[in-house]
Amino acid sequence: VDILWRNGSTGQNAVWFMNGATIVSSTSIQSVTDLNWKIVSVGDYNGDGKADILWRNGSTGQNAIFFMNGGTVASTLYPPSQPVAGWTVALH
Repeated sequence: VDILWRNGSTGQNAVWFMNGATIVSSTSIQSVTDLNWKIVSVGDYNGDGKADILWRNGSTGQNAIFFMNGGTVASTLYPPSQPVAGWTVALH
């Protein structure tokens, strides 16, 4: 995943794979229609060398990780939730 897009009105998601400034390929990925879910980070969370997507639901405090295989969601993990008030994902 080089560029990750999210439509904040519909919950649709897409990825672009780039070669420099050229889009090599693009694909839609699983929609998340509950707009309380926000993408908070992209990183390799399972050590497979591929970019994964970390989500957080600002209303419920739930977290989710989309483990990606290119443009496909290979699996989803729901790590423990944190209380909503005052907690955010800290990026380094």
